[in-house]
Amino acid sequence: MRDVLSLNSKNFEGSTLKLIGWGVGTCVVAFVLQQAIGAVWPFQIKDPTAEMINSMHGLSFVLMALLAVTGPIFEEIIFRGFLFGGLRTSLHKRLPAQTAPDYAGKVFRYDLLASFASALVFGLMHLNLAGLPLYVAIGMVFAEAYRRSGSLYVPIIGHFINNGMLVLLMVVMHS
Repeated sequence: MRDVLSLNSKNFEGSTLKLIGWGVGTCVVAFVLQQAIGAVWPFQIKDPTAEMINSMHGLSFVLMALLAVTGPIFEEIIFRGFLFGGLRTSLHKRLPAQTAPDYAGKVFRYDLLASFASALVFGLMHLNLAGLPLYVAIGMVFAEAYRRSGSLYVPIIGHFINNGMLVLLMVVMHS
């Protein structure tokens, strides 16, 4: 199961620092993209999960911290590991066995389609239509990080940092 989900660091020659660096870089790309979308998207994006947590008062910080840690792990395994990985594999099986001039273009299109489809499901799962473009873009960044690194740890780290920053921001704003 570990190999199927690419829960490894073999592409990083066992360097935890390189792996974390890729995760931080992924989070930075996602953050910049979030800011760009926020600057041009005319709708106020509200997070239903954050609103639910805020309504719980006393346990909200514990619940937010728990979600910031467990959410990225489960979401990345489901959306990037199983969904993106499965779609990508099944689409690649449609490629001809021989090398053709358009082979690289087809690989790119199939990876892009798998990335978009898994990111769309990821976005819809957040139950926030106003934030759908934001979630889709972030999902595609995480899928590309997974594809390029060959390790699911990279988007997990990026997602963890992203959610952790949101939790800290919520704590600071409500203190």
